[in-house]
Amino acid sequence: MYRLYHHPLEPFCRLLRLLLAEKELPAEFIAENPWERREEFLALTPAGDVPVLVVVEEGRELVLAETYAIVEYLMETQPRPDLLGQAPEARAEVRRLAGWFGRKFYDEVTRCLVTEKAFKRLSGQGGPDSTMLRAGYHNIHYHLDYISYLTERRSWLAGASLTLADLAAAAQLSAGG
Repeated sequence: MYRLYHHPLEPFCRLLRLLLAEKELPAEFIAENPWERREEFLALTPAGDVPVLVVVEEGRELVLAETYAIVEYLMETQPRPDLLGQAPEARAEVRRLAGWFGRKFYDEVTRCLVTEKAFKRLSGQGGPDSTMLRAGYHNIHYHLDYISYLTERRSWLAGASLTLADLAAAAQLSAGG
């Protein structure tokens, strides 16, 4: 059994929800507002960041934090369906694109838009910074062009089948990118 502490708008939490669904793993989803810094949540992860996955098996709990540590754990312990590919070069391309969405797309688009439009308001930090919003809207065009370039040449972002790269893209785009 899995318990995922997440925030519904957080793209890295969305990635894990997609991954759990693709692997058909039953999970309980617990919404967490990380800015509230609840003691019970901080006991799970002193960093206070979502996502956090709690794996409950045979009466013990394993607490995992940090998105890609959780992703790697799930990919290693639940290898089916294969979302990385078989050949080393295919796996490298999947990891490259997943990293690209998790770093570059997030920094240049999602963070600018979602943080400014949603998280600031939800956490009581005031209104959006219009400079950040303009940057996010400007940057998204470059990224959408790159996605178009990839999809014109491949069936899926990283190749011939659904992979972690596609889930990473969907998580960022659906969060508001």
